[in-house]
Amino acid sequence: MRAGAKGCVLLAGLIAGCSGGGDHGGAACSGTLVGCGGTVTGTWKLVDLCHAAHPGSECPDRSLDLSGLSYQTTFSADGTYSGTNRGAVVDVFPAACITASGIASSCDQLKQAEGFDSCTASPGGGCRCTEQSVGLGTFSGTWSTSGTTLTLTANPSGLTTSTYCVDGNTLRIGVSQLGFVEVLSKL
Repeated sequence: MRAGAKGCVLLAGLIAGCSGGGDHGGAACSGTLVGCGGTVTGTWKLVDLCHAAHPGSECPDRSLDLSGLSYQTTFSADGTYSGTNRGAVVDVFPAACITASGIASSCDQLKQAEGFDSCTASPGGGCRCTEQSVGLGTFSGTWSTSGTTLTLTANPSGLTTSTYCVDGNTLRIGVSQLGFVEVLSKL
C-alpha cells in the first residue's frame, strides 16, 4: 500500500511518504514537476512532500503529516551540502484506503503488514501510522546542477539525480520514479 514508503528518496535518502499538508508558498502541491533550474545555494527547510495519485492507486487520498519532522539542508557554494533530519512522519489513511488495499482491515493489521512503528485509529475512521524517519541525524555529500537536473552524491549512500526548480524562495525537487515532489522553503 505505501508505494515508495521507506524507499522514497528525500534528497539524501532520508524519509518516506505521500502528500503533505504543509505551507508550500500558495502553489498547488502536485506530484509532477516541470524543471526550471535555478540557484540552490542556501539553507532550505522541508515544508511539503507532494504525491501524484497514480492510476490504479489503492489509496489516492492518503496524506502525510510532516508536523513532527524537522528537516533542513544547506547547499554551499563549494558544491557540498549538509543537513539534519529529526522526528517522525505520520501517514494518514482514510477509512476507504484500509479496506480497498486488501492488505488490512484494521489499523493494527496495517501496522503489521506495512511495518509502521505504530498505527492508531483516526477520528471519523481511517488510520494514522507513524514511522521514524530513515536516516535520522545529520547527512552530507556533494551536489551539482546542469540545466534542470540536480545531482546529489550522498555520503555514503551514492548518487541521486532529480529534476528541480527554484522559484523565489521555493525549491521543488522531483523524485519522478515514485511520483513525489519535495517542496522546500528558503530560510
